[in-house]
Amino acid sequence: MMPEATDLPPMQGTDIPIELMEQYSPDMAGQMTSLGLWLRNRFDEVATQRTVQEDIWLRDLRQFKGRYEDTEWTKLKEDNRRSKLFCRITRRKVQAFNSRMMDMLFPAGKEKNWSLKHTPEPDVGMTPVAQQMVQTRQQELWQEQVNGIAQESGQPPEAVAQKMEQGGYPVESVELSPDDLRHINLAVARASCERMCSTVADQMAEVKYKIICKKILNSGHIYGTGIFKGPLAQKKHRPQWVFQQGQWQTIMQPVLLPYIEFVSVWSWYPDPTAKEIEDLGFSYQRHVMLKSQVADLLKRPGFDEQVIRSYLTEFPDGDCTQMNWETQLDDEHDGNETTEGRTTKRYEVLEYWGLLDDAQLRDLGLESDPLESIWVNIWVIGHFVIRMGAAPIEGVDHPYSLYYFDKDESSLWGEGVPSIMRDDQSALNATIRAMMDNMASCVGPQYEVNTDVLHPGEKSRETFPNRIWYRRGDGRYPALRSIEVASRLQEFLTLKNNFENQIHENTLPSYMQGGQTGGAGRTASGLSMLMGSANLDVQDQITNFDLGITRPVIRAFYLWNMQFNPDPHIKGDYEVIARGSSSLMAKEIKSQNIDQLLPILANPQYARFIDERKLLEEIFKVRDLTDTEIMLSEAEFDEREDMRQQIEQLSQQLQQGTDLLQQLWKTAPNLVRQAMDRMGPRQNA
Repeated sequence: MMPEATDLPPMQGTDIPIELMEQYSPDMAGQMTSLGLWLRNRFDEVATQRTVQEDIWLRDLRQFKGRYEDTEWTKLKEDNRRSKLFCRITRRKVQAFNSRMMDMLFPAGKEKNWSLKHTPEPDVGMTPVAQQMVQTRQQELWQEQVNGIAQESGQPPEAVAQKMEQGGYPVESVELSPDDLRHINLAVARASCERMCSTVADQMAEVKYKIICKKILNSGHIYGTGIFKGPLAQKKHRPQWVFQQGQWQTIMQPVLLPYIEFVSVWSWYPDPTAKEIEDLGFSYQRHVMLKSQVADLLKRPGFDEQVIRSYLTEFPDGDCTQMNWETQLDDEHDGNETTEGRTTKRYEVLEYWGLLDDAQLRDLGLESDPLESIWVNIWVIGHFVIRMGAAPIEGVDHPYSLYYFDKDESSLWGEGVPSIMRDDQSALNATIRAMMDNMASCVGPQYEVNTDVLHPGEKSRETFPNRIWYRRGDGRYPALRSIEVASRLQEFLTLKNNFENQIHENTLPSYMQGGQTGGAGRTASGLSMLMGSANLDVQDQITNFDLGITRPVIRAFYLWNMQFNPDPHIKGDYEVIARGSSSLMAKEIKSQNIDQLLPILANPQYARFIDERKLLEEIFKVRDLTDTEIMLSEAEFDEREDMRQQIEQLSQQLQQGTDLLQQLWKTAPNLVRQAMDRMGPRQNA
């Protein structure tokens, strides 16, 4: 990947269409101010209605961080002798869901949790690729006629082709049949679809889609909702090397790329009347910016330079006042008491995505259909509009997609892990605190002191080994008596285990996090069965991610490339397929089936019908192992096999030489005697 330089910020929306821009009335500035006031007042209303949900999020965050609510913490602080322990099992459950979901959504190797598929009967038109394939097929039909006549006449095909071109033989039409055209359409659509998949995958890797999804999952598991934004259009300048004037030089080449981002639930203010994302009429995204960041907006297309400069001059120290939830978040971090309305040297910029109806368009001096409403993207600072554009991608009204851990049917928001296990977490904390307090009471004996019979000089609060106590008075009553407090440890542990099991039942089983298992989990097959059963629970979250993020986001990437990508070879009519949950279950079932078949395939009678390499590749695939790192390629295997055969041949030759030497060694004495017998008579003569 080439290095990037001079990146321009993302364009949040395209400019208002030219035919509308030309209809602006002379008093447009006043109308835009009225629109800005209306948008600002509407945001204040939405922010007020969201305070109930913010309180829930603050409780979720405190529970995730292992902190008590203010009222409960105040009671605990009143008695310094009481335990203040917080068992942070919520954090562990959230991280377990994060890890499990990431493993399933982004498996190792080249496998993706999504794909694109062309329609059953694609109509690709006469693209350059289709024209080339049509010409190739027509040439094949022509050659078939030539070969047929050549076979009947016994003449060479070259001579027959020459006579056919001169009209010496009748030529049949080479017009393609409907079946031929259908096969060509399917072949072109299949190749284009594969190129589109490759292009989208490269773009997602470049914009760090996996990292953003990790943040979305974490937000969804803590707060119940994770928000994905994009893709939008972003201009970048990349260095390109060209040979000019006898030397290599770099030129900055502008390119248009997709832009995506993770949006915090705290920054998003949706339509409070919407219960589903499809019913969303508008939403705000609140940006808190430094002065330099506001000035950087001037680099983006369509922003009103005069309004921005005037506003920064009028408010040089910023205009942003912290909201209640912001001050509480700061207090959670620094431990100070809440003070609402803190001012910061920052600016509050609102990004509005919503519908403008016919009346609002006419108020802006724009002519439109009385029944028409258009989706717009408007940026506001203070009560001034600094940018207005239409939705950038045709077919995508707004850029937001949502992941829910557990959807709340009564609102647009979801419910996260902390909220689901809140009561169980509170009960577990209370049990552990009571156990710790009781253990502190019974760690040593308590004493009952009769001060009436103690010597005046004795200090009853001091105890140490081998101490001598001096007393006086009647000896019938002891001056000091120890009292043992029952620990009740087993009862507390039983209660603690019950609440922990309840938490595991409501979230993830303990063996999914590496915990100990009993019963069926003691064997490998039993544990595999338990893990498969637990995956059924996670499948619901995978389905939520597929429906809420994968499908709309991949569709938006596809539409983005259809609109902005200049490559004609990737375009076509495709459908998005999200395979998260289906691939998960298919992989689990396939893994179990392969494990059951392996003992049967070990039988030589059946093994001769099996391709061992393909079987091994399937075993690696269902276990998320990359075959390129472990298995040898075909060329490497052939090279190693040739080397093995050469070594075997050398070993056989060496063995044959060794056998010959041993045979010579055994027959050597006989040969010597025979030689001496032949030489003996000659010497006597």
